[in-house]
Amino acid sequence: MSRTEGRGAADDLLVQARRDYERCRDAWQRNQEQAREDLRFARLGEQWPADMAEQRKRENRPCLTFNKMPAFIRQVVNDARQNKPSIKVHPQDSGADKRVAEIYDGLIRNIETASDADVATDTAIEHAVGQGFGFWRYNLVYARDDAFEKDIVVERVANPFTIYGDPRSKSETESKGPGDRDGIGTGQGPGIGEGNGPGVGPGEKGNMGGGDRQFGCCGPAGGSDRSGNDQPFAGSQVEQRARVLFKPEPTYTEDARKNQITGTVMLRVVFASNGDVVQIRAVHSLPYGLTERAIAAARQIKFVPAVKAGHPVSVFMQLEYNFNLY
Repeated sequence: MSRTEGRGAADDLLVQARRDYERCRDAWQRNQEQAREDLRFARLGEQWPADMAEQRKRENRPCLTFNKMPAFIRQVVNDARQNKPSIKVHPQDSGADKRVAEIYDGLIRNIETASDADVATDTAIEHAVGQGFGFWRYNLVYARDDAFEKDIVVERVANPFTIYGDPRSKSETESKGPGDRDGIGTGQGPGIGEGNGPGVGPGEKGNMGGGDRQFGCCGPAGGSDRSGNDQPFAGSQVEQRARVLFKPEPTYTEDARKNQITGTVMLRVVFASNGDVVQIRAVHSLPYGLTERAIAAARQIKFVPAVKAGHPVSVFMQLEYNFNLY
């Protein structure tokens, strides 16, 4: 292909992409306008009709707003966080294997854990409750700066207004790839990748590498492996959730009170199987020492560990500490 032909093909692709974008934008325009209106009402407290607010402004009369929506939104969001969406692999046909399904489960849990998928889904849920829709993204990123291998990651979409759905998509059948049967990729059978059978990768008959199937055991993804590593589960993957017995509230710092700082500190933690709160990470912080106060309070939480298969296990948790001045 000549350079001129290549440039022409690229221009045609850009024209088609812009045409598709305009079609999606037009189809979503009304939906996004209503979502912005909901957002202004629920989050910004703009609850007075514009004409009435303008009239009262001309008359030098106040427009008092007592916004109760955030409390109701948090109630729905917190309920949803207790039943997070998660992927569960079930063997279906005669060619399926329960142990292969367990391997898939372990890989998926490892991807979700490494990607902080709980943060992505929590953000999407909060957007959906507040303005009607929210998203998270599955993507491929390079494993290292000096490598060509890519890892699957779950990404948080902070601004849902940057996502457009295809208005022409009406099929209920999932789209997976050019492979035969139920494969995800180019191979044969229900596998993921280029191989034959239910394997992950280029192997044969269910193997995850390049040869015939050979099973290992238990690995570190999503549970206690044989080396004694205690890998945390998501809350939806345990039989009995962790039960909080004592949760102290943090106190204000003098600097935060002096500067009238209010808001919410959001922490991502692990309720460990030994009863300790570990791996504390701030997802949303506040200044003047309030985040540190929240972390100190989190370390003092007392709880009964979650249970899976009759044994205590570690689970990911998300904690919120509200700081308000009255």
